[in-house]
Amino acid sequence: MFGIMKKKKETYRQRWLKEHPEIHIHLPKDVYKKLLELENILGKNKNDIVKDLINGVVISFDEYRKKIEKEVGDKKFDEGYNSAYQEFVEFPDDFYNYIRQKYHIIPMLFSVPCSICKKPMIFSHRYQDEIKKTLDAAFYYWYHTCCKDVKDGVKGSCEHMK
Repeated sequence: MFGIMKKKKETYRQRWLKEHPEIHIHLPKDVYKKLLELENILGKNKNDIVKDLINGVVISFDEYRKKIEKEVGDKKFDEGYNSAYQEFVEFPDDFYNYIRQKYHIIPMLFSVPCSICKKPMIFSHRYQDEIKKTLDAAFYYWYHTCCKDVKDGVKGSCEHMK
């Protein structure tokens, strides 16, 4: 009448759940948002972050956020800096005009080899007052070809003489 009851064989899932008990937690929205941000910053899932915390791996959210913000800021700064260099090299007139309008200065940048060691000495608008007289004297006889043509009567006008 009563048959022998066989004990059901334990499934893989049941064995796994014994070794990996399930937990559920409810977090306030602001804490959950921080957890999501940490997921992005650390490149780990929520489960791994919680395990790290339990195992003593200290995660300072603000420290990581500042680190990531610094890395992103440095990258953007470098991109902007390199973009300005590229603009200066490719379109020097546009670059100088922009600087002239934005900072109300006459930009200047050139180098001259040192008369002793031959390494470049770099001059910029910072030294403008000291070197302007020397430059004016050194380049006194230099001119635009079109301006010379106007002066000699070859042309009626040019872009520099309006």
